[in-house]
Amino acid sequence: MLRVLLSSYRNKRNLIHYFVLTYLDKVISFALPLSILLVLKDKSLYTMVEVAFSYAAITMISIELGLSNYLFWGYKEAESKGLFVEKARIFFRALLFFYCVICFVFAAYLHISNSVSLILYMIVMTRTLFTFFVNFNSNIYRLEDRPSKIYLITIIVNLSSFILLVLAYQFKWQNSAVFFLLPSVVLVLLVGGKFLVERSLFEFQEFRTFVKNALTFSWPIILNLLAMSFINNYAKIYAYGHLSESEMVQISYIMRIGLIIQLSHTAYASYFSKSLFMDISKRFNVKIFKQYSLVILFSILIVVVLIHFTNFLFDSYIQIPFNLSTVFFILYIVLWCFIGYLELYFGVMNKNRLILYYSIISSVVYVMLLKVFGDVDLLQLSIIMVVAGLLNIVLVLFGLRKLGLSGIAINLKRKE
Repeated sequence: MLRVLLSSYRNKRNLIHYFVLTYLDKVISFALPLSILLVLKDKSLYTMVEVAFSYAAITMISIELGLSNYLFWGYKEAESKGLFVEKARIFFRALLFFYCVICFVFAAYLHISNSVSLILYMIVMTRTLFTFFVNFNSNIYRLEDRPSKIYLITIIVNLSSFILLVLAYQFKWQNSAVFFLLPSVVLVLLVGGKFLVERSLFEFQEFRTFVKNALTFSWPIILNLLAMSFINNYAKIYAYGHLSESEMVQISYIMRIGLIIQLSHTAYASYFSKSLFMDISKRFNVKIFKQYSLVILFSILIVVVLIHFTNFLFDSYIQIPFNLSTVFFILYIVLWCFIGYLELYFGVMNKNRLILYYSIISSVVYVMLLKVFGDVDLLQLSIIMVVAGLLNIVLVLFGLRKLGLSGIAINLKRKE
């Protein structure tokens, strides 16, 4: 028995290491906003940070220009794959440097004008650029068959953020919540500043061509992600302005805990994304999908246990009801994960426009339902999100069937 387990570990060692590092990184990252609630015990600040993170998620998609999504396709088509990766890195740092300059100028303007939005803007700006860095470099390391390397950076940054926040609380430093932004700011400035050292390697014409190719390939994905991100994050934004503080805490906490399911999705789908893109057979991989489904199921169980555990441990100042709205919010997260996994196949066949059409349809239905019901409560909001998610996944499955993938999967099962 032990020999079988050791053999299985050796065969899947890289995958296991990747999953362990992914969970370690995401647990620390996911705990940062929660630490404001659990360490600082500041519900209003916690809800503001969650809303800022929601705005950052939408903003990042807009400024990223499709670079991360284009990497796999560009790498697949490039004659010199090493040169393609090297150029992509230079172009990324150039774009990051440009965004740093813009953000600094706007932050200076807000500071001079004594704007009350300065702190919110700083959180949005920092989170946006840090996420941009992580998304791009995660794909670069996957192309180099070193998917775990990104965590050498992110674990250090996220752990430093958590430690600084705790120290700020213990020593009663002013604006203590700002300290969890500091490591991300330093990283972004260092990486963006590196462009000044290598600017002689930068050619604007090549950069423009690269961005044009990235946008040509990725624009349906960008619009699709914007539509999906709107649905994912609008709940927190809506709750921040229309619902009570306790309801805002509930939805923010559930969506935050639900990131455990999303990180399982991201880790598994990302690990096999290169394999799916390089598979010339263009067949739906049933074996990988079954493993993926088991990982998601296990993640759901973890989320349910964590909600009950934190209710028991921190019941004096936080209590998340495990009611129907909570179940629907978790269900929506699960639907989002399966949609994201299945959409990989549209990218493999360069059929990203279909993804866009499906997300637009589901987003329109989502907005229409919100308009019809007007001022919705928490349960109605969760139901509307699930309806939009169900519609989207049905359309995605229909698209896969039209492309022949569903039929191939069925034939493979029959042959077995």
